[in-house]
Amino acid sequence: RLSEDRLDDFGILLRTGEGKGWTFRTPVDDFETHWGRVQSGFASFGLLDVKLDIVSEKPRDIAAASRPFVDEFEGAKAVCEDLLQSRLLAVNGEFERPTVKSNGEFADALDTLAQWWLNRGSGKHVGLLLGQFGSGKSTLLAKWAVECWQQQQGDPARPILCNLAGVGVTVDALKLLLDVARLPDTTANRAKLRLLIRFQFVLPIFDGFDEMATRVIAGELGPLLGRLLAVTLEGGV
Repeated sequence: RLSEDRLDDFGILLRTGEGKGWTFRTPVDDFETHWGRVQSGFASFGLLDVKLDIVSEKPRDIAAASRPFVDEFEGAKAVCEDLLQSRLLAVNGEFERPTVKSNGEFADALDTLAQWWLNRGSGKHVGLLLGQFGSGKSTLLAKWAVECWQQQQGDPARPILCNLAGVGVTVDALKLLLDVARLPDTTANRAKLRLLIRFQFVLPIFDGFDEMATRVIAGELGPLLGRLLAVTLEGGV
């Protein structure tokens, strides 16, 4: 990323012929201006022979090429199902559809979440679900997440639902998401995850921040929220 406020600066690092050198392929012209700084960054990782290749593909073309990575994150589906079952056990297996207040009006909570996803647009978007302790927020999120994974038609969300209960204050949000997807924490998997979030193919959901907040001092709360938002500001709950 060229700067923290420019989420659209990205490229793909490719190994060139017979393992001789690397090519950084990007549709972003500005990388040419800042190439010296970018090369220094690669060098710090031991990549000393990286060539710049500015291509004509638009971000949407790279998005289409990223979509197949979603299948690698299907481990998150089973976690959503397990979380839902554990929540339903606490209420005798019965799920009562709650209502939420959105834009000043009360509506069915599951329908509201579905509409929020459908109307999300292409920019930054974060959903915040508020409610009293025990009001059913976690059960609602787990239920919606499972329904999203079951949906095959249209443009369904593919949620990665993270339960923050018991998670330490030094949480690494990307690692937590990869753990839920049952994937190893590697540089390649982190890159895939960031692309999938950026292009809205997967949806990070962090549940239980209120419970987590009770275990930290006031000065730790802001940085903790910032680490989660660093991921979810590219699209999440």
